[in-house]
Amino acid sequence: LPSQGFWLDAHPDFLSTTFSDPDYLVDSWTDRFTGEVFAGSGAARPKYVSEGINGHHAIQFDGSDYLEVVSFAGADLVDLWTIGMVWRLPTETGTTQFFSNLRIGAPWEGYRYQYDGTGEYPSIRKLGSGYASYALDSATYDDDAPHSSIMVKTGTTTFDFYVDGVKTTSGGTITDFNTEQAGYTVIGGSRSTGPTTVGTYTGYISDIVVYKDAKSGQALNDLALYLDGRALG
Repeated sequence: LPSQGFWLDAHPDFLSTTFSDPDYLVDSWTDRFTGEVFAGSGAARPKYVSEGINGHHAIQFDGSDYLEVVSFAGADLVDLWTIGMVWRLPTETGTTQFFSNLRIGAPWEGYRYQYDGTGEYPSIRKLGSGYASYALDSATYDDDAPHSSIMVKTGTTTFDFYVDGVKTTSGGTITDFNTEQAGYTVIGGSRSTGPTTVGTYTGYISDIVVYKDAKSGQALNDLALYLDGRALG
């Protein structure tokens, strides 16, 4: 469907893994919407964990691991969009990216959906003009507990944000993202303008769901129920 971006679900049906005693390393993670493959890279592959988040399957990143796909249109965030995630983050002192997208070639533009280790909250960072970072909430989530979060871009610079099913207040507006193009999409890390891909995230992810429209009403409620069920049981 036109509104579909991508859906990464950590169930083994959507993973290709290699056993490296005692771990299962993730060779690839397949998008449920399109079948696009996010690939691992050698020693930088994350681990599959059968009960990583509230008894559910999850991918564990150690701060150097990542999965990547190139020129994937599902990662374009243009106009209005919705991002949902289920994550668990151990004590974190630095900024770490859940996932990010950087276009191929100049001008270097993109976005990073990240955890701000200073304020201890999720945030979105626009790469390119302004390089602005915007807090999505003022609460602290550095507690190694499972969380669900949903961000809905409802206008050019406005958004709604939900954590664990509760609508929160935001820390600012988001610069217009309408220039984004498919480029290097990285799960568990980011890509510099070098360009070099690096892992930055230390924690667990069970789901990332992206839609290319602003979900509301029953559609938003259904997404929240699914993500909250995964995070909170």
